[in-house]
Amino acid sequence: MRQAEQGHPAPSFTEGETHVADERSASMLVLLEDRLATSGFDSIGIITGSIFILCVLLFRRGIWGTAKSLVDKGTAAYAKRRGSPDR
Repeated sequence: MRQAEQGHPAPSFTEGETHVADERSASMLVLLEDRLATSGFDSIGIITGSIFILCVLLFRRGIWGTAKSLVDKGTAAYAKRRGSPDR
């Protein structure tokens, strides 16, 4: 059953992209946990939880939304500098 049929809003990108992003995220998390476990570090949950909290705080608009916002701000600043007659 699709998300929209369950009462959830549909994602803004295609379903195939969602699965690829989920698989990459999961594989990175498993790789991080494996590296921490083989190094003898016992508090894996603290590290992964801290990374999750940082991502939620830093990327409130999502990764692509934050990147787009930064690019838009940079483009606007560049256009403002080029349009300025005193430079």
